[in-house]
Amino acid sequence: MKTNAQPRGASPNNDWGYGFARLPAPPQTITPPTATPSPTPTRVSGPVPTPVSGDLAGRVSALEQRMGALQQQMGTLQQLMQNLQSLIQALNNRLDALEQGGITPVATPTPSPTPTRVSGPDPEPTAIGGDACVQPIGSYGTWSSESVFTHIGTWTTSCFAANPPNKDSGTYYAKFYTFTMNAETEVRISLGSDEPNYLYLLSGVGMYGAIEQQVGDRPSWTNTITATLQPGSYTIEATTYYPNVTDLFSLVMTVDSVYPF
Repeated sequence: MKTNAQPRGASPNNDWGYGFARLPAPPQTITPPTATPSPTPTRVSGPVPTPVSGDLAGRVSALEQRMGALQQQMGTLQQLMQNLQSLIQALNNRLDALEQGGITPVATPTPSPTPTRVSGPDPEPTAIGGDACVQPIGSYGTWSSESVFTHIGTWTTSCFAANPPNKDSGTYYAKFYTFTMNAETEVRISLGSDEPNYLYLLSGVGMYGAIEQQVGDRPSWTNTITATLQPGSYTIEATTYYPNVTDLFSLVMTVDSVYPF
């Protein structure tokens, strides 16, 4: 720019510097620069990666095993759901029976005949010592093959428990059944009801014999006593677990010999 400037006065000076800027004459021909060709990329040969077939097969097998285990768990859950639905249906049926004032037969733990209630009032029991709440076991019920006794009884407000489960509160009702064994005999006594109950086996005839066995410390709708009895007299006390309860109950006694009385 300094070399090609057109001076204005002395060059340079404080007014014009080196003068007016002027471009030099253009050249006659212009040679374009030669483009340097880019190198052609070449593919470097090497091993081609292959999929790891063994690892993939193992993962697929493990996934199939987990799917099988999940299917088994689903089957177990479905069975549990069916059992739960059956239990809910049974409870609903029991509630319906209670609301209608009926009684559902209570299953006994032994294959004894299911007791059936005979229509009409209970027959008048044979009193012992002037107490109508204590009666020989033969006063009510029936014998099957002379080895199984069944009876449907009723707790009423006129017969009180001699051994109430909780002696501190309320009034407990009971019925008493007496019998005498002539030989050593194994007996099984079951008490079932729609209300929790308590079962005693007393020695002697009457309400106030010594307790041989008892069952029902926890609320249970079916209680069973199994004992080998020596010759002598005994009394069964069937009482309510809760106070102020009146209801039907079933009593089943099975002996291992033919009517050992």
